[in-house]
Formats: sequence, structure tokens, C-alpha cells
Amino acid sequence: MTFERGNYTVSYVSPLRDNHLQASFKSPYHVNITLPGEFSVQNPLLASISPGANRTRLADNTTLIQWNKTTSVDLRFYDTNREALLYFFLQFMAILAVVMLLPFLITMRKK
Repeated sequence: MTFERGNYTVSYVSPLRDNHLQASFKSPYHVNITLPGEFSVQNPLLASISPGANRTRLADNTTLIQWNKTTSVDLRFYDTNREALLYFFLQFMAILAVVMLLPFLITMRKK
């Protein structure tokens, strides 16, 4: 695909798999990505954004992520189900740690 020399705006709308978006370009571009309200990039354990991005939460609950003059974009985002699963896992691990450490702590007090 070729275009005449000039400034263009290209839009691409498509379903994504695995909540991960990557793009690379031959020359630097200004890139905007708008995530719908059901997705988020707030939690660093679940999401990642390539360096140089500006993240803005808009009034309609969408998230706008912008890069100025970048040659690559890497964005990993998540939904509320994945965040709930993370919190469940962290709570389970905390309970497991208490159960495993409790007998040790009880025997330390008796000595």
C-alpha cells in the first residue's frame, strides 16, 4: 500500500487477542490508542506500557494513551475479571503463608 507524500490519519478497529497490542514503525509517529471503559492499565502487575507514553483517563471512562514520535508501541491491558483473579490469588497466597508459618511461630514461643 502506498500513499502520496503528506499527513494522514489511519484508523484500525479490530478485536484483539490476549489483551496485548504491539506495533513498530520504520520512522517515528504520533500514536493514540483509546481503550474502552471495561479495560484498564492502572495496575502495574497486570499491565505494561512502553516508555514515553502519556496516559489520560477521560470523562466517559475510556483511557487515552499517547506516544509522541515513537518507532514502537507495546501495550498490555486487562479487564475487571483478570484483576479480581489477581486479588483472589494474592489473598490465597497470604492465607497459605499464615497457615505455613503459624506452626513455626507457635514452636518458637514454646522454646
